[in-house]
Amino acid sequence: MKYFTFEWWLSGGDNGVASSKYFDYIESINNDIYPKLLDFIKNHSLHDSNLETIESDFSVGKTVIVLNGWDPDFQTKRQYKLELNDVTCFSFVGKISGDLLEDSSGFGDFGYYEYELLEDANSEIRMLFSSGVEITIRFCQFDFSFQVKK
Repeated sequence: MKYFTFEWWLSGGDNGVASSKYFDYIESINNDIYPKLLDFIKNHSLHDSNLETIESDFSVGKTVIVLNGWDPDFQTKRQYKLELNDVTCFSFVGKISGDLLEDSSGFGDFGYYEYELLEDANSEIRMLFSSGVEITIRFCQFDFSFQVKK
């Protein structure tokens, strides 16, 4: 993680400095981000989600992530499905535990994610969970969908 580190999270944040720097970065690359990804970044939230599944098929370069979370106002439950294609790198760092925040995946709550446009036309998404687990995925294509949950 570059902006939203685990140490930053444990310290209680910085009164919006990290998110301000991150969203300034996003604004600086607005015209270069896939429209669907830009919509996701600006209009949806994964904060306090729980990971349901993560599946990677490295033979075809595809990763699908399903998270149970909320709308951006935390009023309505949503299930998000993220599809990343042309995946060239998948990194998992951390130790999972089965008792974190009553989350059966052992990752704990989804805290923060960051997107970065790389020089080689790839993109990278970095995800941080309350357990300290970080997942980084380098990809070229992004899609997402969500459904309202009861």
